[in-house]
Parts: sequence; C-alpha cells; structure tokens
Amino acid sequence: MKSYFNSKKNREKHRPDKVLKKIKNSYENNSHKLILSLTKESSPLLNYNYNSQLSFLEKKKEDNNKLIEELTISLQYTVFFMEVSKKERIKISKNMRLYFRYFIENQLSRIKLFLEDFEFGNLNMTNNVNQSLSIIDPVILTLIYLRKYFELELRRIKSLPRVTYLTGFQVSMGPFLLKLKELGVKQKDQITIIKNLFDDFEVDWEVLDRENIKLSILKPAWNYLRLNQKYESNILEPKLTRFYSDDLISNFIEQAKVLKDEFKRF
Repeated sequence: MKSYFNSKKNREKHRPDKVLKKIKNSYENNSHKLILSLTKESSPLLNYNYNSQLSFLEKKKEDNNKLIEELTISLQYTVFFMEVSKKERIKISKNMRLYFRYFIENQLSRIKLFLEDFEFGNLNMTNNVNQSLSIIDPVILTLIYLRKYFELELRRIKSLPRVTYLTGFQVSMGPFLLKLKELGVKQKDQITIIKNLFDDFEVDWEVLDRENIKLSILKPAWNYLRLNQKYESNILEPKLTRFYSDDLISNFIEQAKVLKDEFKRF
C-alpha cells in the first residue's frame, strides 16, 4: 500500500505550531508599540474619518479605541515579520507554504482514494454500479465538495509568486490595507503609515524609501488580494443541506472559512 506523508509527519517536519506561537508572542509583546506608531502626531491616520463626518480626533474615545484595535489586530502577522531578519522571513514563508501545500496534497490523496472505490459498508455482488448507496450519500457528497475545495486551493498555492524577503509583508498586510481602504486613506498616506511602522520597528530592509514601499509592498499586496479573490469558492455545496442540520451547516461554513484564512496567511 502507498505510504502517505501524513499530517503528523508534516507537522513534525515544518513545526507550524512553533511559528504560530512566535507570531502570537510577537504581537502580544508589541501591540502597544503598534498603537504608538499608528497614533503618533505625524501619523496621517489621524486625519481620516471612521463611519462619521467627524475627524478621527473628534470621535468618542471608545470609537477611537475600536478602530485602533481593528488596525493592530490586522497587523498581528506583520509585526512578527517586522521583527525578524530578511533571511528568517524567507525561511518562515517557504516553510509555511510547504506545510500548507503538503497538508492539502495529503488530504486530496486520501479523499481521492476513497472516492475511487466508495462501495463502503455495502456488499455488492453484482456489476450494478448504480445500486443505491443512500446510507453514505452524505459522506460521498461531502468528500466530493472537499475534493473540489482542496483542488482549487492547491491551484492557488501553485500560482503564488516565489518567496522573497518581502513576501511576509506583501501577504500579511492585506487585511490592514483593506481596513485603510475602508477609511478612505490615500495611497500617499498609506505609504507614510507603513514607513512609520518600518522605521519604528527598524525593519531589515536597506532601501526603505517611499517609492520602494509603493512598488515592493503596496502593489504586490493588492496583487495577492486579487489572486486570493480569483480562487474564492462557494463555502457550501447546496446538496449538503438535504443531509445536515442548520447548526452543523453553520459550523461547517465557519470551519471552512477559518481553514481558508489560514491558507492565505503566508
């Protein structure tokens, strides 16, 4: 029988838990520093509105805090990359991409193996391949959906640009840039905000000027967002609603979204 590179071996080789723990610790240790960088007097962020015609400085304290919290949370992966060296950023991005790719390929192999011969729990002694298998119909439909889901995600991963020492920023800053877009922050001010962050965290990047931020951070970050959107799929297969309760369907959708978000972190 074929030997699979199973999930346990994949985790042991790539240690995603170790990486995620470092990211969590980095964010917890630097969230206040992020806030100071985003809210200092020279930050153009203070000139923008948040769901109101009032300026940022005129908003109620709780609204200000809510906005800052949302922005800092959107940078929780970015702050880790700002702390580590160029070499380490490349290593982490490559390692995590391989981990996700092997995870998906392993899941697909197992799903396809089952679907190739799904006469499970049914002793069929005829050649009637159309014999009803109603007992496991929900399982088969679920696996067919998951196969499509993982195949699409594998195509997305294979289409990603090669990893560089800036990839961690280009990918992780997507949610942050989307928040800035919601606030109506102009590109020149986005560049200033990012430059302030990189300066405050002393990011390992020799040519840290505005033009490079525009060409090497902003443009690729939006390209990653568009690429991810291109490979979006429907979370739910309509036929599955015939077999599962609303609560189970809701949980299924939530878990699929979480998994999809994790795939796009690196």
